[in-house]
Amino acid sequence: MKAGLVGLLSVMLLLLGCVGGGAGGAYDGFQKALAKYKLGNDVYMPATKIDLLGFAADMKRVKELAANDSSKEGKAVALAAELEADFARGLTRSLEGQQLVKVAGIVRPDCSPQGGVKLAQAAFEDAATKVRLALEKKKLLETNYPEQVGRFANIAGNGFNQYAAYLVVTQTAAAKQLEARCK
Repeated sequence: MKAGLVGLLSVMLLLLGCVGGGAGGAYDGFQKALAKYKLGNDVYMPATKIDLLGFAADMKRVKELAANDSSKEGKAVALAAELEADFARGLTRSLEGQQLVKVAGIVRPDCSPQGGVKLAQAAFEDAATKVRLALEKKKLLETNYPEQVGRFANIAGNGFNQYAAYLVVTQTAAAKQLEARCK
């Protein structure tokens, strides 16, 4: 019991030591996550499911670090990390939907509640919802912390909004097409 507790405490201290605490440490963690996945002004998200999952987990940790800081900077970092994680989860669901479409059935689509068509439709709808949520959080970031937005280069520009809007439209359209196959 003691060894497990000591090990857990050691890991927690190591994580805190590597990333730092408060808004400054959280912002550094945010930037490190972007660098780790080679994200920046023109590359908004990782391209593979495993990297999207890792990026979302990294952003969750950044948000948790920033939550300890009640300053405007800390709140801005937490919100930016949260919207990045939502966006990554949305793209993950999109990739899952694409995989499910492959087994949905062309000649005789499987429209049962647990069939490929319904599961793919749900994945695309969830993807659109998560990306929409990320866009809403970006609006909150711009409204509540306008002086901080420029610090988050990959989401500060209009390109991020255009990419997100495109994803919402395409994911919604994919879900509707699948829904129509089962009518």
